[in-house]
Amino acid sequence: MATHLLIPVLDGAPACAETDPEVFFATRQEHEGVWETDEELAERKETAKRICSGCEGQPSCLTFAITSKQSHGIWGGVDMEASETERRNETRRLRRARSKLAPVA
Repeated sequence: MATHLLIPVLDGAPACAETDPEVFFATRQEHEGVWETDEELAERKETAKRICSGCEGQPSCLTFAITSKQSHGIWGGVDMEASETERRNETRRLRRARSKLAPVA
């Protein structure tokens, strides 16, 4: 069983708790002498983003990654290896989506 990333985000387990960490830290992998394709690597990254999208800890995870200057992996649904512009745009998109879901006082 895979262990989750130890980030202080939730009362319960994050969505990634039962997922192999290699999904979130996707580097090109070799299987019996054959390297995975760009498409296979991209699909693993998209899988990680889908898992993050349903997690209540997504905002805290992304905040942790940004404040601790993580430069590798998928954190809170954002590919930290993407360009600065891509990360900034994705972070803004996630914040806008979150604000639409926030309860009105």
